[in-house]
Amino acid sequence: YLQFTGDPADFRAAQPLFERSLTIREKALGSEHPDTAAAINNLAGYLNSTGDPADFAAARPLFERALAIWEKARGPEHPYTATALNNLANYLYSTGHPADFAAARPLLERALAISEKVLGPEHPDTVQSLNNLANYLRSTGNPDDLVNRKCRVNTTVTMSKDIQSRLTETLKQWLKEQEWKEQPEIDEENQTSSTSFRFSIGDLTLNCWFDINERTEVFKLFMYFLDTKVPEKKLEEVRKFVAAVSVRMMLGNLQLLREKRVIRYYNSIDVEDAAFEPQHISNLLNAGVRTMKEWLPKYLEICFGDKTADEVLAED
Repeated sequence: YLQFTGDPADFRAAQPLFERSLTIREKALGSEHPDTAAAINNLAGYLNSTGDPADFAAARPLFERALAIWEKARGPEHPYTATALNNLANYLYSTGHPADFAAARPLLERALAISEKVLGPEHPDTVQSLNNLANYLRSTGNPDDLVNRKCRVNTTVTMSKDIQSRLTETLKQWLKEQEWKEQPEIDEENQTSSTSFRFSIGDLTLNCWFDINERTEVFKLFMYFLDTKVPEKKLEEVRKFVAAVSVRMMLGNLQLLREKRVIRYYNSIDVEDAAFEPQHISNLLNAGVRTMKEWLPKYLEICFGDKTADEVLAED
């Protein structure tokens, strides 16, 4: 819960709780118990999300250990093993190292094979595995693999229309509580929905939207600052600024869209089977607002002042 409130203090307070949970389970159940693997996986996921390079590096052996335990305790074709394979593969995919990138593919393919065999082609976890592999293949630039995988994803999505739209219903409730007139635009075939709106911070206006994927149970927030485009000559300084700020951030990250020459804030909640309440949406939005209030003035100093990214960040 603390990890997703949007409060940096809460986010930091979550780590010792994850660590304590792991310590208790190791002592009570043993280091090779599948419930211990769950605690290891939770801690790894937290460390992977902090934006701290040291935490990011520490997450890898934890993901690997969770996989080894689940594989031994549950078997090589258990859904938990598939989950651990996906988690480790997504981590490797994000490191930026060519060897890790190459190592991710067989893990994703194995996770998909397990889900299809054990859960069936229409199960939401199988759809998630398909999407994970499709995203990986898209980044390789291999058109033949991507076309084949995309066809399979679309087929499975069409067959899985019985998935409930609980995230969208929660968003409708939140919009009603806020007395907003906006309503989600729902794509029943792809089981997605979105809501766009504008948000003002002082004299600055943000173009925002919520994006929901019911199949993967992920709720996303995007905040675009479109009032100003980055001058061409300042693109590299803004890139440095965005990269440095994202490492410091506890929740979400800033992104530079170079082609459009604008920045945006991005954050998401991976709901899975957990409770999802209107307050979680408010927390997500509040985290984005705090981030933009803090960093937009510095961003504008780089765009229209004489300061470099290093100089602006040194003032913080």
